[in-house]
Amino acid sequence: MAGSFTSEELFQWIEEGRDYVYLDVRGEEDHARFSIEGPSDIALVNVPYFDFMEDPVGCVEALDPEATYRTICAKQGSAMFVAEILEEAGFDDVRWLEGGMIGWGQVLIPKRIPTPAGYELWQFNRPGKASCSYGLVHDGQMMVFDASRNIDFYTTFA
Repeated sequence: MAGSFTSEELFQWIEEGRDYVYLDVRGEEDHARFSIEGPSDIALVNVPYFDFMEDPVGCVEALDPEATYRTICAKQGSAMFVAEILEEAGFDDVRWLEGGMIGWGQVLIPKRIPTPAGYELWQFNRPGKASCSYGLVHDGQMMVFDASRNIDFYTTFA
């Protein structure tokens, strides 16, 4: 069975410029409204899940069998389904996004920013929403600025 990948891995792969094809299986309107983006261009293809249900053979034949695919949907179920179709068709190393676009929209990626001695400043990049929050650490305490609703992330990080 095809495996999964996390939003954190997705961010890392985009930053590294991995040669993956990201196959978004959501409807065309949802894809146009909100899709995976990164600091550099990525190979992003939209073939709706319903197309795979109606014509799985035709959809598979329209894809490059030599490419490495990462499937994406709203929550994860449709991406799992399409990943299994590709795997059964002989595609290698097909994986699906855990939590789908909902998970991608919530992920926070910490990056330490150089600061004077005694302080730590962290930027929490939220790539799915193109926004950032910050954490300032001093004397074992952290103050968060412009926080997202994902409070559990900050508590765990601290």
